[in-house]
Amino acid sequence: MAKPVRNRAALSPIARPLVRPTRAPAIAIALLAFVVSSSAEPVWLISNGFHTSLALRRSAAPPQLAKMAAAARADHVLIGWGAAIYYTTPRVTPLTFCRATLLPTASALHVVPVRGSLRARFQHSDILRFEASPEEFRELRRFLDGAFVRDSADRPVLLGTGYSPGSRFYAGRETFWFPVTCNVWSARALRRAGVPVSLARAVAAESLVRQVRRHGRREATRRTPLDRF
Repeated sequence: MAKPVRNRAALSPIARPLVRPTRAPAIAIALLAFVVSSSAEPVWLISNGFHTSLALRRSAAPPQLAKMAAAARADHVLIGWGAAIYYTTPRVTPLTFCRATLLPTASALHVVPVRGSLRARFQHSDILRFEASPEEFRELRRFLDGAFVRDSADRPVLLGTGYSPGSRFYAGRETFWFPVTCNVWSARALRRAGVPVSLARAVAAESLVRQVRRHGRREATRRTPLDRF
């Protein structure tokens, strides 16, 4: 009677896996994702349907803005840009509107310290959150820093009080003229933060929000009455 032939390959240590399956690659990828996300800096776009502004954490804002926010015990800083003649007037007339939109005019920045969450402060606005890498956020800070006219002591030139307690208007370096609107300025800032956006389709607030919403996370949806900022 013939002896059964053993499967030598099955008995050979060479045929067995020399390295046990490991989850190391998956763990490494997860750790890398965590490191990237933890180093990212949040940037918010806030829109009332007509005007848009950007918001940053106080601790990450340019030094002079952070100092102003700290004095107001704020957690965030909101920065918006627009025509000074329109932005700073207590009452907008048809003549004011025409001058701001049809003629090149000086610009102003509205800086608003915000205590608490942005969602609580701007309850009637679209709020979108984006994550900027360290390099992108440095570019954004440089853009914001360069937007202010500065005096001989390198301080932003103050124009007056803003719409809400603690807020201020400062002179802007750039000229406002249509179609370079406040929303186009916000789009340029978002570009520095790494958000893909077309400036040609950012003239109106709603078109800007539609463009960029897929790149961020919505934290609030606009409703009436509109927030003023």
